[in-house]
Amino acid sequence: MGLVERQLAEMDRISHDLIVLQRKFDDLLNRVARLEKSEAPLGNITKNTADISISAQGNNDGDIGIGAWVAKGALLQKLATVSFILVFALLLRTVTDNGSIDLRTGTYLGLFYVIALIGVGGWLYARQKVLAPIFSVSGYLLLLSIVIEGTQRFNTISYHLAYGLLFTALGVCSLISLRAKAARFLTIVVIGVGLSVFIFNFPRLIFPAGAMLLLMAMAVAIAASEWKVTTGLKWPVAGFILLFWFFWSFKIVMPLLRGQQLPSDLMLPWFLPSLALLGLLSFVHTLRKYLGKEIIIPFDVLLPSATMALIFLAGRVVVVNAWEMNRIFGLAAIILAMVQFLLGWHLATRGASDRWAGIGGAFAAGALMLTLGLTDLTGGLGWAVMVWSPVAYGLLVLSGRCRSGSLRFISYLYQIIIVIIGLSAKIFSVAPEATIAAFPAAISLSIFSMIQYLWCRKNPPPDGSFFKKIDGKDFSSLALFLCGLVGLYFVTTMALDLVLTNLLTDPENAIKCGHSIIINCAAIIMLVLGGRLRNSEYIGIAVLFGVVGGINSFILDLFKGHGLPLVLSVLSFGCVAAIGSIVMGRWQKRN
Repeated sequence: MGLVERQLAEMDRISHDLIVLQRKFDDLLNRVARLEKSEAPLGNITKNTADISISAQGNNDGDIGIGAWVAKGALLQKLATVSFILVFALLLRTVTDNGSIDLRTGTYLGLFYVIALIGVGGWLYARQKVLAPIFSVSGYLLLLSIVIEGTQRFNTISYHLAYGLLFTALGVCSLISLRAKAARFLTIVVIGVGLSVFIFNFPRLIFPAGAMLLLMAMAVAIAASEWKVTTGLKWPVAGFILLFWFFWSFKIVMPLLRGQQLPSDLMLPWFLPSLALLGLLSFVHTLRKYLGKEIIIPFDVLLPSATMALIFLAGRVVVVNAWEMNRIFGLAAIILAMVQFLLGWHLATRGASDRWAGIGGAFAAGALMLTLGLTDLTGGLGWAVMVWSPVAYGLLVLSGRCRSGSLRFISYLYQIIIVIIGLSAKIFSVAPEATIAAFPAAISLSIFSMIQYLWCRKNPPPDGSFFKKIDGKDFSSLALFLCGLVGLYFVTTMALDLVLTNLLTDPENAIKCGHSIIINCAAIIMLVLGGRLRNSEYIGIAVLFGVVGGINSFILDLFKGHGLPLVLSVLSFGCVAAIGSIVMGRWQKRN
């Protein structure tokens, strides 16, 4: 029995050891799985269970160590690669500076070297190697430095060859970046090209080549957005383009203003064709985005308006300032505005619920171009205002048909801008510098603004639109009512100025006080209408007019006016205060 008992005890001990061993083996498998999941190098896993326990404990604490971080990012490999690339480049530069080889030979050897680097980078990108960006970026940056020094310092590269290299580099590197979806490399390439355009031979730039290079950069940025590589690259490229065209236009317009002959390096015959190609690229992109199914981002909404403004302002430098063809340029601007209106109308009639941003962008661009072009076509802002106001009303009616809150907002903004332009340009005046269109412009502004306001009160903002969310009760339409009252004010003041100027030898005192009387009378009319119709909006406008009238009567007229006109001015404000007291008293009783 003793032997049997010893054998049973030995079997129990062996079973216990097996269970412990199984648990340790399971624990070891779990630790290895955790190491593989955290992408730790397999070389850190040793056969020693004590080492494994220490490593696993460190990973459980969340501390992977600087060594693992360096190894994971291949930092030392990248630093070594950059160092070796620079060593060869510096060696070539040293040999050239020492005179062992001439400058032109050294430049061409450097070009062959950077071509090889970019080629190796493309080959590594195709195989998804970690060193691909190092070779590509280093080769591209070295190319830019060689081209800039070869043109600006050593004169070993002609500007034609330099731009040819830039075009080729932009095309090849962009193709590599787009295929590999390398957003950072593509950003470096495009930004480098944009900066190079301004560096080459500044300030005597080669404008046609620069315009084409930036046009190609914009095409690459658009392709990057459509291929989902990067969407933010279009903004800096657009900034480069605006700055470039501003500089080119400035260089052309300054000699014209001074009456000097244009230098030949400004390349005036290339100006309009280059501008037309930019407009064509923008319009094609706009068509593809607006008529397609992709989401319209803010850049796509602003692009048509920015392009129209650029085409008008830059094109006017040549067509109007250099060639003095105002009417032809104005007609061309109106045609471009009609094209934008047709695009917006087509989108609106399709009824696509996800294209409202495109509708607003197209009509905003058309309205902007119409605003700018009518001035040159009609020869004055007054006649242009007569057309702007009906256009604003037409946009509002169209917004109701396509249920677009953005169009509704644009129509409001359009009418407000008309008032601002009229005030700043002193259109609504009978002064000698004013045109005969002052009266019709003011009448058009007042009538169509009032019609817009009444239309808005009968047609609330469409449900579900952004406009409905921020202004559900459409309080902003009061701006239209104020625009109409401002237009009516200008009509009455111009009529008063015209009558008093013909009747009196010194009408200045009567005219100033008469303006205050007109404002106070408008306040009285709004108080009466607000009280009878129980309309708080009319009461609020009456209070605003009363404050303005009181300031005119008691500050401006009281110190600068005299005689019967001053008496009537102060009396009119007294009537405002009295009638306001009566109306507000009745208002309180009814409430």
